[in-house]
Amino acid sequence: MNTANINPPQTGDILIVDDTAANLYLLAEMLGEAGYHARSAVNGELALRSVQDCQPALILLDIRMPGMDGFEVCRRLKNNALTRDIPVIFLSALAATADKLKAFELGAADYITKPFHHEEVLARVRVHLALSAAQEQLARQIHALQLTDEQLARDIAEHKGIQENLEGALTRLQTLNVRITAGQEEERHKIAYELHEQLGQEIVSLKIYLDLLKAQGRGKETQERLLVAQSIAKGMLERIRNMSRNLRTPEAG
Repeated sequence: MNTANINPPQTGDILIVDDTAANLYLLAEMLGEAGYHARSAVNGELALRSVQDCQPALILLDIRMPGMDGFEVCRRLKNNALTRDIPVIFLSALAATADKLKAFELGAADYITKPFHHEEVLARVRVHLALSAAQEQLARQIHALQLTDEQLARDIAEHKGIQENLEGALTRLQTLNVRITAGQEEERHKIAYELHEQLGQEIVSLKIYLDLLKAQGRGKETQERLLVAQSIAKGMLERIRNMSRNLRTPEAG
């Protein structure tokens, strides 16, 4: 598959892959009513082409399909660096433990057995989209922190408090990013707590250090970089609070 022109994922864009027209219609209607944009593919080949045209935020994937089955579709997605991070939720009538284990071994984010309940599907879709969005936000913040850390280290290395806060926040963000990538349901509330109570407090401390340092005056270039760092810290604190609220959203059974 040529992946050179894959477009970035669109928020709320969900690809449904199933060879049964009734299932496609039912899921598309249900997701549409919930405010998501759903598109369909009736087999594995068409699914991979659809992903190539425009990368979805999430994929609902059947297993039993003619030609290429869902396991093979998932395997190809996870073996491709451009598509491996797309969450895949299997929706299948196969209820055997071996089938579920194989799905997770291939990198699936979740597995729902047919016949499914609308509330369960929507709840799991919401959770995995939130986890994916949180991971993307954390990745952006990690990159921003790395750049800021490098700039400030050159100019104000003597101010150990800022350096230590930046390094501590960066390490915690990277750890949370790994855990979110794993997509473990039982970790959601722990992650939400750490985002709000622990990492949030570290960012507050970082902001205080930056405010104190800015008040000391120093050169124009350093002042400009401190303003950028203050803006990043303020934005991170607000996004961390929003991410914590999203991850604490109760899941329907």
